[in-house]
Amino acid sequence: MTYDPHVIQEMAGRLYAQAARLVFLGVFLGGLLGLTAGITIALSVSLPLLVGAFVGALLGGALGAAAMEQRALALKFQAQLALCQVQIEMNTRK
Repeated sequence: MTYDPHVIQEMAGRLYAQAARLVFLGVFLGGLLGLTAGITIALSVSLPLLVGAFVGALLGGALGAAAMEQRALALKFQAQLALCQVQIEMNTRK
C-alpha cells in the first residue's frame, strides 16, 4: 500500500457533506415533530389549528437544528484533523 492524500481529502469532503445533511435532517425531523405537537396542543386548548401548526413547526425545526449542529460540528472537526494531517505530511516530505 502507498500513501494517497486524495483518499483522506475525499473522506473529509464526505464528512462535510454528511454534516450539512445532519443539520437539514434536524430541521426537517424537528419541524415535523413540532408540527405534530403544535397541532395536538392547538386542538387541546382551542387555538387556531394553523397557528399551533406554524409555531410548533418553527420551534421544532429550531430545536432540531440546534441538536444536530453539535454533531455536525464534530464531523467537521474530524475532517479538519484529517486535512491537517495531510498538510503536515506534505510539509514534512519537502
